[in-house]
Amino acid sequence: MHGAPGVALRVLLRDLTTGTAARALAGLGPQGRAEATALMASMRSGAGFANDLTWLRAGAGPGRPVAVPTLVVASPRDGSVPFGHAEALVAAIPGAELLVSGAACHFVWWGADRPRVAERITAFLAGPPGA
Repeated sequence: MHGAPGVALRVLLRDLTTGTAARALAGLGPQGRAEATALMASMRSGAGFANDLTWLRAGAGPGRPVAVPTLVVASPRDGSVPFGHAEALVAAIPGAELLVSGAACHFVWWGADRPRVAERITAFLAGPPGA
């Protein structure tokens, strides 16, 4: 990763965008590329998936309704997770909200509309007004 971060990002992005990796990389801008490089350097694959399995073993999942406020963030140009999955989640979870990111790839927080996405996520996490 340290020797060729641009190449590593292009390889990663080709599976995370419905467009070209070069276009997604260009859309990140210098700050986004630096952040993506730092993120990739710190990631250890498997922890998130293992966490999902822990929740499933505890009884979460199909047949058990989600009973907490839910914000689903997705990009129609995500090449890794089809946008239809986000739409299906929102349809299946009562009261869920879909926040559509303009990101060119799976990294929804690095789109040109990053301030809008960050503002909505921050407001969601803060809870309802007056709470």
